Amino acid sequence: MFSDLTKLDLLSNAIQIAAGGTEDPRIQRYHAKKIEMDTQPLMPVFADGFSLGEGPLSISVRRCALTVISGRAINAEKKDLNDIAAAPVNSDVMIER
Repeated sequence: MFSDLTKLDLLSNAIQIAAGGTEDPRIQRYHAKKIEMDTQPLMPVFADGFSLGEGPLSISVRRCALTVISGRAINAEKKDLNDIAAAPVNSDVMIER
């Protein structure tokens, strides 16, 4: 979660982390099975770039419900797409309004 960060701040932070730097202290990370968020005043809510409207939001995680595509680390000089395979992951995010 983050607040008071511009898009440029987020981009700069992503580049800094990719270069081995530290994360901006204004970005907070949590582990939870379910969270509920509410803002005063109402603010727009986005998830992965999609607008979810405004107002209260409940997000929960379902185990073993998501399959993602991943692969081994690929040598920068030789990219082999055959190394990529679907693999089950132990969680899925469920957003309720």
